[in-house]
Order: sequence, then structure tokens, then C-alpha cells
Amino acid sequence: MPPTLRRVTRCPEPATHTTARYSNHKARRAEYVIYACERHGRSLTTSRNFGCRHNLLPLADDDQQQRECGTMLDHRPAEKIIADHFRLWLIAGEPVVDGEVLPWRDWAHRLRGNYEADYLGHGDPEIAAHLDLALAVAERAQVGEHTQEQLATVLDALAAAEHLFFRDLPDRRPRSLWL
Repeated sequence: MPPTLRRVTRCPEPATHTTARYSNHKARRAEYVIYACERHGRSLTTSRNFGCRHNLLPLADDDQQQRECGTMLDHRPAEKIIADHFRLWLIAGEPVVDGEVLPWRDWAHRLRGNYEADYLGHGDPEIAAHLDLALAVAERAQVGEHTQEQLATVLDALAAAEHLFFRDLPDRRPRSLWL
């Protein structure tokens, strides 16, 4: 599956640095690559967002106009990318039924819970439309039985919603401390 293109900041600056996280497997493939401006690059080296501290490499001058700050090429499996969305911006508590807190059954159930809590009938209609598409595809099959095409559609819809979420975030401390 090709990498999922994400935007994880709302910063309009061109990227001046890049960093990657590599798997622990022998092949040491990149799990993801993040492009960042100077300011967000410094923040990546000092925080544990995305699971680790990062070493920055400067981009060559001719590469700096190619990507905006916050562009992320995510090569991880779909389930890890979806979990990242829940950790960074789709943050809803566990379901409560008759006063009892229940665990999420799977990522599709958690996506439904986030959608209903934060976007159904209120919230940004553009974000809701992307989440609605992701849900429609996610609920067509049991988790673990989705086709690659279905997973790609879910990931693309979540990436579009994530970009809108960060783009429209008011000037206050965002949910992701990295922004």
C-alpha cells in the first residue's frame, strides 16, 4: 500500500528539515517521514510526539519548496495510523452504558463514538463529511477483514479530516502539543 499523506500541523511555512522513524526490523524501513519548518523541527527534537524523539536533517535548498511544514508520509500499517489519529486529535472517552465504562470493541467502534460525540449534528460539517465517509467504509466489514482499498479510503478520509481539524484550530493550546 502506498504511504498515507497526512498534514499534522497548521503551519503554512515551507519545510526546512525532515525526520523519520524507522522500524526495529532488520530491513529498518521508514515507518513515517515528517517534514517540518525550523520551529516545529526544534519541537520534534524535544518532545515525544509520534512516540519518540527525532533527529532532524536539513533539507537541501531545492527540496525546501516541495513540502509544507507538517507534511507526513506514513508507511505504517493501517491500524497503527488509525490509533495515531485517536491519540492526536480524535480523542473521546470510553463509552458509558448504564453508568459502567466499557472498553472500545475495535477501531471502527471507537471511530463511531468519536464521530457521534464530537461531530454528529454539530462541529465542522466538512470534518463530519470526511468522518462519515470513513465510517461508512469502516462499517462495511469486520475489523481485520477490510480490503486494502477500503483501508486506503478510511485512511485518506481520516487524513483529510485531520488536516481540516488542525487548519481550523483556534489560536489556543491545541490537543497536540506539537503544533
